[in-house]
Amino acid sequence: MYVFYDEVQYLKDREVGLKSLVDIYRNVKFVASGSVAVELRKEVMKAARDVLLIIPVACYAYIVGKNMMNHTKASYGL
Repeated sequence: MYVFYDEVQYLKDREVGLKSLVDIYRNVKFVASGSVAVELRKEVMKAARDVLLIIPVACYAYIVGKNMMNHTKASYGL
């Protein structure tokens, strides 16, 4: 099960609240996003099982990167 929290910067006591949820619901994956996600990662990471930081990507950068991956795969016959 996944629980998504968007715009976590608006949650009061977000570090304590999310850390508590992660500790209590060990079989649930929590995904938090917002402008404080990097700072939040530092706090939650102390007790979290797995923390993955995903940096925002502009649409253009995604398309360029995807085209480069496709070109590389074609070059190696993948």
